[in-house]
Amino acid sequence: MTADGPLDLGALRRAAGGYRLAQAIRAFAELGLADALAGGPRGAEELAALCGCHLPYLRRLLRALASEGIVVSTGDGSYALTEASRHLASGSGLREMVLGWSVLPAAYAAFAHLGNAVRSGRPPFELAHATDFHNYLARRPEDAALYDAAMESTVDAFEETVRSYDFARFHTVVDLGGGGGGFLAVLLRAHTQARGICFDLPEVIANALQRGLEPDVADRLELRAGDLFVDTLPVGDAYTLITVLRLFEDEQAVRLLRAVAHVLPPGGAIVVVDFWLPEGIPPSPLGLADLQALCVYGGRDRTRAEYAGLLGSAGLVMGTVIELAGPLAIFDAHHAGAITA
Repeated sequence: MTADGPLDLGALRRAAGGYRLAQAIRAFAELGLADALAGGPRGAEELAALCGCHLPYLRRLLRALASEGIVVSTGDGSYALTEASRHLASGSGLREMVLGWSVLPAAYAAFAHLGNAVRSGRPPFELAHATDFHNYLARRPEDAALYDAAMESTVDAFEETVRSYDFARFHTVVDLGGGGGGFLAVLLRAHTQARGICFDLPEVIANALQRGLEPDVADRLELRAGDLFVDTLPVGDAYTLITVLRLFEDEQAVRLLRAVAHVLPPGGAIVVVDFWLPEGIPPSPLGLADLQALCVYGGRDRTRAEYAGLLGSAGLVMGTVIELAGPLAIFDAHHAGAITA
């Protein structure tokens, strides 16, 4: 079911073969073809030389992408980018998301085990790889770098979060599972009185240390390595969880929230930004996003009532709720009985 109603047979057949187009788009991005075409149309021979490609196979890839409207055939054997496929060039954000998230090969393989997972109740990623997602990345630095780049590319969402929520009242913001510190960098640029601590796994922090930030931000941003479920959490007056709760099923999510509640000072807040499912069971554009959380992380997306239930189990209550563009919402949480601003 889509916004326009049920799929007809032809659309269903096309959807079932959607993996082919997804992989073709990934190949286009991975090979740097969008970068090569950024200056204007080029022929297949020139592209093959620039990108180090096998010419006969490249011709077939370009022909397929042209038939799907990803590139345009100019009629003289050359190809050009469309307004959309320009965003598959390096640094665009979309290229990083394609390579490190939406068509990351390890995630793709996990989806192949979805039926088996639904039968068995075992997470698809573990069925595919015999380990969980973050342990997998710890052993494969190239995939980890692609994933980190994808997560850091969501600057628009970081900026909208900082604009939408009142962070000015906090002195030290601790971003739990904060990756390379991208969210805190945006926050610290906007709030020059604040300091930030990005807390994530050692291998994530090791990659983050290679990034360059402007001195004023770097001086106020600490990158600290640790495990959310094992180590003592850093001290702050606000704790942010940016699309972190969806990594976990309820038991682990409550465990994490309890750990944060344990160190949360009076007047402090836990600020959550995450996917926000509609109540009930109507068709939702977030259905596939929830399956992604299941297949890759072994986690889940939630409704407002389900988030409130998690918070209650951790001795917390939901406060301010702000719906953002797209599927995300911000909500904050406080100790039950606390007086909030």
